[in-house]
Amino acid sequence: MKNNPALSLMCVQMLESGANRRTVKRALTSRRVKGRQAVVLLCKQEMALLKSGKLRLSENG
Repeated sequence: MKNNPALSLMCVQMLESGANRRTVKRALTSRRVKGRQAVVLLCKQEMALLKSGKLRLSENG
């Protein structure tokens, strides 16, 4: 999987709306993203949200 802006955007929107990690990973894998790649994308988007201050550490524990 190369950088897919649509999947990244979907991931960010789900995290901002309060979805937990399992839900986001399940949504990514349902769109033909392999498990490890889904986790990598999820972690990248979480880090971006943490750095921007839009996500707190305890929200998606």
